[in-house]
Amino acid sequence: MTYGRAKLTAMREGGLTIREVAEETGLHPAYISLATGPRGAGSRRAGTRASQPAVTEARWSGRKPLPDNHPAVVEGRPKYPTKVGNYPNSPVLKPGAYSAKIGSKIIKGMWKGFPIYTLTLPERTTCPRSCLHWNSCYGNQMHWAHRFKPSFELRVRIHKELVELQTKYPQGFAVRLHSLGDFYCVTYVDFWRTMIHLFPALHIFGFTARCEFGEDPIADALADLSDDHFDRFAMRYSDADIANMKTVSIDTEADCPDHAIICPQQQGKTDACATCALCWQTNKTIAFLRH
Repeated sequence: MTYGRAKLTAMREGGLTIREVAEETGLHPAYISLATGPRGAGSRRAGTRASQPAVTEARWSGRKPLPDNHPAVVEGRPKYPTKVGNYPNSPVLKPGAYSAKIGSKIIKGMWKGFPIYTLTLPERTTCPRSCLHWNSCYGNQMHWAHRFKPSFELRVRIHKELVELQTKYPQGFAVRLHSLGDFYCVTYVDFWRTMIHLFPALHIFGFTARCEFGEDPIADALADLSDDHFDRFAMRYSDADIANMKTVSIDTEADCPDHAIICPQQQGKTDACATCALCWQTNKTIAFLRH
């Protein structure tokens, strides 16, 4: 089978890492990086920012949610269940460089210089049904992404990789929780609290739909962890009824509340999380165009 730039870019934008694309296509990782990276014709970052068209509202709001009777919605699982597994030959914490929206190394703010890693869990399976995006999760579009099955064994693997990252980056590194999925039990939240204590270089940022404080023990455990370690556990609560450290979903830029900042990456004002830093640098509300 022939793999052109468009096909390779689609695989990468679907969430597959360069290594995973290489395994599937048999192509050298360097070629994949060149074809889909900043200078690749199929890259979302090809050309200069000034020459790129402005982000249109339709780009972010045009994807239809799954119907209420879709098996993934009813059963509470990903649209692509075959992409959930253990993947023993793949690292659990993926370099942020594999995602154009994340970026490889933070270049500004209090975490400047930290490399970024990501973790992907199965959406809906680990998420609360109260999530505003239960039907419209952007995981519906990520048919290539590998979701790691939640388990004790997964936590063991995460711990092992954190040992290696602590040794390699003693000055600091960041982990995004989660590219897909959410915190699925109190034990899992407590696991990350322990990791923060064990690895002083570890810094975490991300988003959670666990917002039913006082009703959901997972939400309460996350709130406690955020309060205790905000400088290293910058978690934002999606569409929560709180004043700070939350996100809101909007359909158009005109819908943005006065107190919120629209994600600069979505507006084409910055390349990635690594070049922005707002989500862990400020407690102001961040507005995300639906995607």
